[in-house]
Amino acid sequence: YTFTPLPEGDLRDKITALLVSCKKKVSEIYIYDESKKSTDKNAFLLKLLWHREFGIADNFMNENDERELLAVLSHEIGHLKHRKDLLDIIDWTISIAVTAVLLTLLCNPTPAFWINQWIRDSFQLTQNNYYVLLSVYAGFMAPITFVSKRFSNYKSRRNEYEADMEAVKNGLGEELIITFSKMTSDELIDLNPHPVLEWLDFDHPGMYRRISYICEATAKKEEEAVPV
Repeated sequence: YTFTPLPEGDLRDKITALLVSCKKKVSEIYIYDESKKSTDKNAFLLKLLWHREFGIADNFMNENDERELLAVLSHEIGHLKHRKDLLDIIDWTISIAVTAVLLTLLCNPTPAFWINQWIRDSFQLTQNNYYVLLSVYAGFMAPITFVSKRFSNYKSRRNEYEADMEAVKNGLGEELIITFSKMTSDELIDLNPHPVLEWLDFDHPGMYRRISYICEATAKKEEEAVPV
């Protein structure tokens, strides 16, 4: 891809205005040539430690209006504003624990040698067969991976709802709904997956529930704005 900085002008000023209340600043805003490769329309926030930048597909710029773009970028800014909570601390703790176990095995490989010997004896192998070893290790990890993935997906879905509220707060809830509706049609997204399937496999909320949530929040915001 070729990334070109967004020129100075009204659109850049509006995006910068959305970032005023955000303590974590975005270094640059780029337009990239997605149209050379596909019809996908996307806008994303890249986060690498302290470096952050917006990427906007030229397809999005060409086929969506300005307020729809601002709605999507408001959503990304919502992610930037997200504060760490108990779920994030649990996720961080699990990651540290897994890393500590792996480092322990690397620094003291005796447990790994014992497990490998046990696997060889169980399968009556005379030497290490790495296909068998990896398959058995994957089997050991499957229950842990299943639980951690469900937890990670739940946390991700909750964060998406939270980020959507930033667009509502900026008065761009309707535009975000329009953008999601277009995305659902263009990319043939399952509009209303079964709750069990969503819980098992989806790291983003189903579009029906997500749009309903935005509609409720937008209506509530409008009611609060009406003077009594």
